[in-house]
Amino acid sequence: MLLAIHSTQISKRMKLQIKINYRFLILLLGIFISAGVALFLALGYVVNENLDEVLNHRKKDIHKTLQLHPSIESISDSLDKTIEIEPTPKAFKKIKSDTLMYDLHEKERVNFRKLVYVEKIGNVYYRISLISSKLEREDLVEMIFYFMLGLFTLIVLVLFFLNRWLSNSIWKPFYKIIALLESFNIGQKTEIKFPISDIYEFEQLSKSLKIMMQKAQSDFNNLKEFTENASHEIQTPMAVIQSKLESVLQDKNLTTKQYKQVQIAYESALHLSKLNEALLLLAKIENGQFPETKDINLCELIQERLEFIDELIAFKKIDIVLDIKQAYIVKLNPYLAEILINNLLGNAIKHNVDGGQIYISSKTQQFIISNTGNVLTIAPEKLFQRFTKHHTDSESTGLGLAIAFEICKKSGLDLQYKYQNGLHCLIIGFNS
Repeated sequence: MLLAIHSTQISKRMKLQIKINYRFLILLLGIFISAGVALFLALGYVVNENLDEVLNHRKKDIHKTLQLHPSIESISDSLDKTIEIEPTPKAFKKIKSDTLMYDLHEKERVNFRKLVYVEKIGNVYYRISLISSKLEREDLVEMIFYFMLGLFTLIVLVLFFLNRWLSNSIWKPFYKIIALLESFNIGQKTEIKFPISDIYEFEQLSKSLKIMMQKAQSDFNNLKEFTENASHEIQTPMAVIQSKLESVLQDKNLTTKQYKQVQIAYESALHLSKLNEALLLLAKIENGQFPETKDINLCELIQERLEFIDELIAFKKIDIVLDIKQAYIVKLNPYLAEILINNLLGNAIKHNVDGGQIYISSKTQQFIISNTGNVLTIAPEKLFQRFTKHHTDSESTGLGLAIAFEICKKSGLDLQYKYQNGLHCLIIGFNS
């Protein structure tokens, strides 16, 4: 039995390592975005504080100038128009603010830092406005911001790929364990050696899986031995019973009633013998006891088998229609390939009608055996289950199609049933 972890399920669900990396990346981006916003606000605050300090120094210089020369003319000759003076009726607290003004050098409106306060010259209060351009400092802030943004992006990428590399290195023993599980065959005799890891959880996983697999192999071997022994021990007395019943049936002194009873017993013994052989074969197939495979052309094989049963076909007056010009090559155990074709052909003949037809065709991806016959009395999905019969038939074990389905399953093939155009179609295809 092969333990398999289906890739389809993995694709629908995010791998743990990828999920951790994504969450790490999202968290890192959140931290850096918050840090970037905080940095931008901090730089803006520092710029304003710096400009306020410059404007305060200019305010003090103006105050000293007015003490020496208490006149408006002494402070109103600024060429860059960074000082504005106008009378005001009353004193008020100084005001700091940002404002947009036209810059003659830049030929556009730019941000300025503005300080407004009241200075008394003589007996008159004057409103003095000092302004200083924020352009150079904003350019510096912008340069610093983009530099830090690039630096943060680089750090995020480096940390992401570094974390990914570290994760791959750490999780490597786990993926090796998964690969060993996927290749594990319960019937194999060689012991699986798990990778040694310095990570406690992986080491515990390996030990637990090793114990579980050894127990599974032990149970499998015990069951296999029991099945083979039971089958062998049953076959011997069954052969004796059949032989004795055959001798009794040849007795001329039997009454008609006795003859019928012995015949029923003989047919039951024969059916039980066939059933025992079929169940043993099914168990061997499921246990993977037919590992040898080779390329087999089903078209050639079915032509060979048809020659062996031509008398039965002629007896039921069944018309065989072949369309097998295109070879259909599969990798199968030769013995199982014969059983597969025999069971499918036997099913098509047994459940056909007198004077019916059997159509056999091969295509690029399909090999089809179709036959006429009565409508199914069971659900199509139950057709490949054990002991499922189309109708009551004492000669049938109800295992023929179950064995065919198990052979295909173990060989990487897909066996399907379809009812098309009045025909019962059994279709062999490559398992996708």
